[in-house]
Amino acid sequence: MAKHHWNKAIKSVKHIAKHLEFNEQWQKLLSIILLKLAESKHIKLARELIIDSSLEKEFFPLIRAIDYVLAGDKILTEKLSPEIRNIVEKLIRRLHKVKPLNINIIRLS
Repeated sequence: MAKHHWNKAIKSVKHIAKHLEFNEQWQKLLSIILLKLAESKHIKLARELIIDSSLEKEFFPLIRAIDYVLAGDKILTEKLSPEIRNIVEKLIRRLHKVKPLNINIIRLS
């Protein structure tokens, strides 16, 4: 149910952003929502929503931080530019406190 509402919201936001040039504002709003979701122990769901919404490019630092927290693989941060690495490392510190819930998402489609 959450994914359904997310997908509807993403479609609306993308439509508005395309027509009214709200790209920076909608991206900031979505980043706040996704980060709060990840911090509330739904880190896997936050990642899935980004991927399913084709927003990997817009939220690359958050995806990379989530992948690092889930996998613990330093290679995910080693080759990043210093500017991006700094952002990713800040996100990792915020997310590292989170233990993901082991919830299987049921698809009702």
